[in-house]
Amino acid sequence: MPHQPSTILEKPYDAIIETKPKSLFFVHLSDIVNPLGFSFEQGAGHPFTESMVEYGQNRNLSSDAAFMARFYDDFKPVTLNNAFCNTSVCDYLKNHFVKDYTVPWLETMPMGGFGEGLEASEGSHFVGPVSSEFLFKEFHRLKRIHDSIEKMGFDASKQSDTIRGYFLKYGSDYRFVIVGGNHRVGVLSALNHRRVPVAFHPDRPHVVDYAKRHTWLNASKFDDACKEHIFFTLFFKRQYVLKKS
Repeated sequence: MPHQPSTILEKPYDAIIETKPKSLFFVHLSDIVNPLGFSFEQGAGHPFTESMVEYGQNRNLSSDAAFMARFYDDFKPVTLNNAFCNTSVCDYLKNHFVKDYTVPWLETMPMGGFGEGLEASEGSHFVGPVSSEFLFKEFHRLKRIHDSIEKMGFDASKQSDTIRGYFLKYGSDYRFVIVGGNHRVGVLSALNHRRVPVAFHPDRPHVVDYAKRHTWLNASKFDDACKEHIFFTLFFKRQYVLKKS
């Protein structure tokens, strides 16, 4: 059973990484990104965060009027190369369908985030397009989480699973990549929580160190420019600006 985090981390995160805790710990929201590098901070264009900010201002908001509807209609990369950079930098990713997620430090795996009880063809949390059913269900899932946290607070000990992920390290600085718990992080951000209780994902490396990029699990499949581009796309935190009016 998860329990409340006992450690509040300040930068850098070296101490918590060295001990490799099984328990939860806090990471600053400003240091958190999703698997494509998008920041969860308000105003950065994350579909979950921005939609829940809107919902907090208008409880009658519908799914098709929320920011996430516009995001999924706008951000529709076909390949992983499109998703990460949309340039010629990453030739290896030009042959990867966008939902076949791979980065230089992980093997290829499904993008995930396919919604509650829905087929992968209905959509993904991370990219568009999505079906109307996917949009409706995901929006209402976010609303339920929002209303619960707003009313009861966020008690990590009552979560059936933890918010989990892993660190990227560059010099003495870190980012935390969320693997599971993206909805909760988006809602916590929308409700102005500045620290997020997280745990290491059991099936990911605890730390991906840029200085050790030649040892990354999938490194041989990526040239140096591509490894650098993908790492820093995540590390420097992306913001999304809608291209369509």
